[in-house]
Amino acid sequence: MNTTAPRLSPRPMGAFLPVDAEGYLVNDCRADHVPPALAALVIEHYRQSFGAHLRSVYVRGSVARGTAVDGVSDLDTFAVVDDAASPSCPLLPPELLERLHAAAPGLADFEFHACRRSAVTGSYYSTWAFLVKTQSACLHGEDLGPALAPYRVGPELMAEALYLRQRLALYAQRLAAEQQAPPPQQIATCQWFMKALVRAAFDLTLDRARRYTRDLYPCYATFAELYPERGPDCWRALEWAISPTPDTEPQRQLAEDFGHWICDEADVVARRNGIDPSRYVL
Repeated sequence: MNTTAPRLSPRPMGAFLPVDAEGYLVNDCRADHVPPALAALVIEHYRQSFGAHLRSVYVRGSVARGTAVDGVSDLDTFAVVDDAASPSCPLLPPELLERLHAAAPGLADFEFHACRRSAVTGSYYSTWAFLVKTQSACLHGEDLGPALAPYRVGPELMAEALYLRQRLALYAQRLAAEQQAPPPQQIATCQWFMKALVRAAFDLTLDRARRYTRDLYPCYATFAELYPERGPDCWRALEWAISPTPDTEPQRQLAEDFGHWICDEADVVARRNGIDPSRYVL
């Protein structure tokens, strides 16, 4: 991550996912939005990392939807591996990172993750199943998406809000461990958590808004419309998600206040809609 880049202000961009006539999310991601040279580098890295255990490679997010913004969007990818394999994804070698930037100079960062096949196929309430079915395109190998059940827009999709307590605990652990860490690491933690906070806030609106997105600005705008008293808190999280800083104390304060409020409100929304949070798998 480039820590010397100019600070960006949030601006209206992004969109809601399309739905069909019955209200189910339509996956509008396409593998051909990824330049072939870039796709080849991604696939080769996963092949070298997992060998014969590699089953699939996916791209998700704005690149997969063809809506990437220069200097802002990341390349988000993940691999699906055999259940017998460890899903730990090795760090990117500096040489590969240089080649990725050369192949896609407009992208801000490159994300590589992995999960086991059973994490996709084992539960309808799995984050991985939801991502594969609704927001990813298969670059390589077996495409698991067509066999997965569809997802209808509504409060049952509020997984980000239901996971927030876990993420708050992990965020606190990372802050404690990174007190003496270099600014790039603190900036990465800030951006990771603030994105999660904005998306969790949006999830509180799903039983009323009846539309879905992971794009940050429409997440904020929808939340602020329905929870105007907490709109400024969500705006602050959005600012840090777009332009993260290593100044951890005000971020921690926002997490303690706004984050725990979201968790409490998520419990209210879940009870109101008869949702069992224990069924969801991060």
